[in-house]
Formats: sequence, C-alpha cells, structure tokens
Amino acid sequence: MRVVAVPSLSLLLAATACNVTSGTTAGPSTAPGARAPALPSLANDPIAQVDGGDGFTCARRRSGRVQCWGAGSMGQLGDGTSADRNTAGALVERLDDATDLALGRAHACALKATGQVACWGTNDRGQLGDGRGGKGKRSTLPVTVKGVSDAVAIASGEDHTCVVRRVGTLACWGENRWRQQGIDARANTLTATDVPGLAQLVGVAAGSGHTCALRKGAAAVCFGQGDQGQMGDGGRQGGARPRLVRGTEGATAIAAGKHHTCIRSAAGRVACWGANAAGQSTGAAGAAALKPTALALSGVAEIHAGEATTCARLDNGTVRCWGASAQGRLGTGSTAAVREPALVQGLAGVQGIGVGKAHACAFKPGRELYCWGSNDGGALGNGAAGKSSADVGPRVSALDDAVAVSAGSEFTCARRRDGSASCWGRNDRGQLGNGRTEDADAPVSPTGLADVVSIAAGGSHACAVTKNGRVSCWGSNASGQLGTGGKKKRVTRPTVVPQISDAVEVAAGLEHTCVRRRGGQVTCWGDSEFSQTGAAAGGAPDRKVAVNGLRDASSLSLGEHHSCAVRASGAVACWGSNQIGQLGNGAGVKQLSIQITTPVAVAKLTDAAEVGTGGGHSCARRRTGQLACWGRNDRGQLGSGTETNWTTRVPVKGITDAVSLSVGHDHTCIVRRGGAIVCWGDNTKGRMGTEAALSRVPVRAGFRGTFRAVAAGGSHTCGLRDNGQVQCLGDDTYGQRGEGLTNFLAAPVLVRGI
Repeated sequence: MRVVAVPSLSLLLAATACNVTSGTTAGPSTAPGARAPALPSLANDPIAQVDGGDGFTCARRRSGRVQCWGAGSMGQLGDGTSADRNTAGALVERLDDATDLALGRAHACALKATGQVACWGTNDRGQLGDGRGGKGKRSTLPVTVKGVSDAVAIASGEDHTCVVRRVGTLACWGENRWRQQGIDARANTLTATDVPGLAQLVGVAAGSGHTCALRKGAAAVCFGQGDQGQMGDGGRQGGARPRLVRGTEGATAIAAGKHHTCIRSAAGRVACWGANAAGQSTGAAGAAALKPTALALSGVAEIHAGEATTCARLDNGTVRCWGASAQGRLGTGSTAAVREPALVQGLAGVQGIGVGKAHACAFKPGRELYCWGSNDGGALGNGAAGKSSADVGPRVSALDDAVAVSAGSEFTCARRRDGSASCWGRNDRGQLGNGRTEDADAPVSPTGLADVVSIAAGGSHACAVTKNGRVSCWGSNASGQLGTGGKKKRVTRPTVVPQISDAVEVAAGLEHTCVRRRGGQVTCWGDSEFSQTGAAAGGAPDRKVAVNGLRDASSLSLGEHHSCAVRASGAVACWGSNQIGQLGNGAGVKQLSIQITTPVAVAKLTDAAEVGTGGGHSCARRRTGQLACWGRNDRGQLGSGTETNWTTRVPVKGITDAVSLSVGHDHTCIVRRGGAIVCWGDNTKGRMGTEAALSRVPVRAGFRGTFRAVAAGGSHTCGLRDNGQVQCLGDDTYGQRGEGLTNFLAAPVLVRGI
C-alpha cells in the first residue's frame, strides 16, 4: 500500500499496498522484426524511489524510468510478460517520465510528469482505471487511467488507487467493496471517480479496505473499512463518510498498511492507529489502536507501512521497523518479535525506503539498493528464486502417507498411516508439538505421539486421540484449551489430558476443545466466554463439561465461538455463540445475543452426514451429497450466491455430489465425487487458489489432481490425495503450506541488476 504527500511538502513516501487476447493488453507497438530504440545507460541514473507490492518491487530512476522485479504472473512487472524475475533487469515499457510510484497487491501505477497516471498488472476489479476492468482482465504493459490529467499525489491499496488532483480534491478507482473510495456503493469503479466532499488535500494513503487523506492545516480524514479501528476516530464503524482523525493536525505525511495508518508530524514524530495484532501501530502486539498512538521515535524523515509492518527512515540515515517479524520483515537478522521500533541490520546513509506486503527495501545515494523479508516471486531481487507467483499446488514436503489432515488458524497437522503425526506452520505457542517454538515450513513430529486415531488443529493448539482412548494436547493454553490442569500458558509437547480414557474423536476450536466419547457423549473444556463448551458463559476454563442432552453424537466440529455435532439420526445440534445465526436454529434478532449452553437443533436438517464450523458460519454435508450452510455470509461463505447472513440453513448452489467437507474461518471447501475440490467464500491470500477476492458460489479450487479430503484453515487450505500426499494453497507466512523452502532473508541483501 502506498502513500505520498504533494510535492509542495518536499516528501515522497512509499508504502504498500502480446496481442489483445484473454483480457490482456497488447505488447510494445514496435513493428514486427524492427529493433526497439536503444535506451540510455542506467549507470548514471540514480535511484529516486522504491516501492513494494505483494511479492514484487519497483524502483524509479531520476530520469523517470522504472524497473520492476519479483512476482509477474499478473503482468505487474510491466515488461510485456507474465514471468517472475528475481533480479532488477527489465524496464517497464512505455514509461520514461514517472515522478511517483504506487504499488498494490498485483498492480502498479506511476504518476507521470504530465499529471496523467499509467497503471499495469491485474485489472479484475478495475485497478488500472482504463475502463476495461473485469474478471480475468490484466495488462502486462502500462495503460492510461481515464479521467486523470492533473494528479499531484498517488496512493495504491491492495486493489484500489487514489490521486490528489492539482486543485486539492480526490479521485479513486478500482475496488470499492468497503467504500474505500468514499462512494456509498459497493460496485468497483473502472475509471477515475471523484470523491465527494473533500477539498484542500495535501496527501493520501490507501490500505486494503480504507483510505485516509491529509488536509491542509486540518486533521486527516479516513473512510472505508473500520472494523479494526482504521478510521482513527475511537470506534470501529466504517463507511463512505469521511471521519476526522483528531490529533493529526499539522501532519506532513501519511502512510497506510493493510489495516493500519501512520502519520509523520513536522517535528519528525510518528503516530499510528488501526490493527495492532503484530504491534504494527504501537510497536508492541496488542489490541487495535482506535485513535492515533504516539511511538517513542523521533527524527523521522519517512514513514512507510506494509501488511502488518511499519518502517521509518530517520534523519541520521538509519531505518527502524516494527510489527510482524515473521519472514524477517523487520530486517533485524532474526524473526524474533520486538516491542519497540527495531534497527534494521547493517544499513546507514539510507536515502529512501519502501515497504511491500511482507518485504521492505532501502536505497543509498546512487544505485545501491537493499531488500529484506519475504522473497516470494523473487521480490528481494538478489537472484535467488522465490516461490513462483504462478504456483497453485505445491506439495507438502516429505509427506506421502497421510490419512487425515486438519488445518488450524496458521498451522496444519496430519495423521499418518503408521499412527504417527506431523505438523507444520506457525509454532510461536508450541502448536507443532516438537518441543520448540520456531516455525516450520516442512512437517515435524509432535514428541512421543504414536497410535493416533484422531487429530485436530485449532487456533493455536492441537490435540490427538490415541488408540487407547486417551487424549493428548499441546500449544497455547491461555484459556485452558489443553485440559491438562496446569497453569502454563503454553505447552510445547503433547501432554495427556486427565479424566478422559474413552475418546474416539477430538475437535479443536479457536480456544476450546471437545471430544466425542465411546458412547456418543461429548465433553468439552477451554474458553467458555460464549458457552461454546456447554458451560455457563464465563465458566472455569479448565473444567471438563459434559454437554447437556447430547448422548448420540457421531461427529464433531468446533468453530471460533460455537460448536456443532451430528447426531446418530442425522440431525445437527449446535451450542455456544449465536450472534450471527451460526447455530442455525432460526433465532430471532432479540435471541441472537443469548449464549446457548444446551444444544439446539439446526432447523429443517435431518439427514446430515458431516458438519463443519468456521469463524461465524456452519455447513452440513447431507447424505444426498447436497450441502446446507447458515450463519455469517459477509464473504459469500455460505455459497448461496448472496452476502446475506442466515439464521437458518440455505442450500449451497450447484452441489449434489459432495463426499467431504471442511469449513475455514470464512471460506468453505468440499471434495466432489470425482475428486475435485471446490470452494467458496473469502479468497484472501489465495486460500482457494483462484483470482477473485471472494466467491459467493462454489468454484473449482486451484489444486492439481484428485483428492479424497480437504482441510480449510484460517487463510490456507490443504487437500489430501489418495496416495497420501498433501497439497496446500494460500498463506505461507509461517510455512503453513509445508513446502520445505526457506523463502526469506532476515537481513538486508543487495539487489542485482540496478
């Protein structure tokens, strides 16, 4: 995501965000067989700016020429190809007068000396502003944004871009799902559209679903998505109406990450607001910062923000970063978390910086450019091959005998044919069970675990049932979800749960656990804030609770704050939170706030074979192969073709042959009779392996081959093949795709080809 103040402030800040066929734009106009005109040498053309997107990087030279490298599958390198590049060799075609850059998720834009804007890359949501956007559209070469000839500043979010016009007004194009363009409609805009009611603007910043603008002599304003405090007004309410961010008066620059925003004051101080789960707003991980919060940092010359990371260049030429430390994003030489802005290793005399989704770069006077963090697509430009941006079905390393797979929030576990288990991905709470807390991008074995018959991965803990009916759990124990009776907040090795010796199945939720016992009874423990264990809301977390009235359970599934079971009759019983209708009992508006301790029946469902639960929705596979879902539907996760929440079941469109079901946080997947995996709902981070940001109806997922089972996690999905191999899609921040590749550098490395 990207921000810039107008030139009068003398600041230039970066932050993240062929023939005419198949939705791509034509290549260079040079006649066939003709030699392209020779370009002046770059040797005497110093770097003037660097910016990062999602797995790709662009650098602007003083002459106005631009080089891009990294992921190129959507044409975001602007060189007429769709290839990844791991060095900075090729120039963006048809562009020699750029004065500013703004990079998004998979598109890039350049402000030109004429005041026009040129964009390239994906255009599925109108990101290029040329009026030709739509499903599958993209351009591998720059195209001109319609309706802009007077831009003086530019910023790109993940999938939208905004410019400040010479007269101080704002125009935007691209995605508008969250009203991030200040227009009270959800439709994408394909050309530049003026934002009403804004004037005297001097800067703009764009995040994933929100936009903020600096006003001359006044407080900043923000609009769009607000659920994580992005508006900075003390609340979580978003919308098209601009909201004042008090305390930002006199700011000289503004930068937006995915869900947070920072300003720089004239005195060189920094204040941030919004998402703060990784400490990206305050420097220390915690609750969202609903209002601007000052950091203990002075002498700041530039401020930039990435997905969950913030970096600042100081007046003394050093760089400090804070927020998410995974994949070496802070440049400290380590992936260890920090509690305050940390010094980037080995950098001095820095002239400018830029931050992408999960990587960052800094340049010195001349042509010396360094990058660190994730190398997806080759974004670091050091010549090392990153994970291909076109790879949609990588195989989990050294795993060819899996018989069951369970996906947690940011990690995955598998039960193997010999009764052992393997886990991979995030491990900060010991959720991989191997006695350590380092993340693993290839399967590791939970210590001392054998004869496993059932395994479940939850928010940041996991549990397994062994052949003797005993249950062992490991990982986070913040809410007593391990059931071990100890006071430790995390346990890094499997530990036996007392009082249980007849378990046949285990299920794990965000912070609670349930087991199905041999007679069909269900016992739960852990977080009971919403009665999801069957205990009264707020009950003792470590206490084992026999779920009332449930003695014939045949299978279980646990969501974030609710639980469900299939009964022997085929009915489905659910309990816990019902705030979004996730219990499916048709509760009225006044009843939705009541926590349910005794299971209630999902209305009009008597033939379920399997049930799945997610963040706020649930689904059932019926004996006929049809599917029904209920609850939250803001990302299309019910598969009904709408985004309307339902308190009773609705049929999933077009599915009559499902044989396996799994429900993730806000997406849902099934295996069809022929072995194909189809999914619907949220596709953030590519968890479904498709191009669209979401799908309201089932679509074929980007797996290769045929499958017998599927596991949907927080932002990744894994498929189990008949041969015991596992493929995973989606987020790989912590190695949850299990490919066994070290794909990041935690300290700055020199970019080649500059």
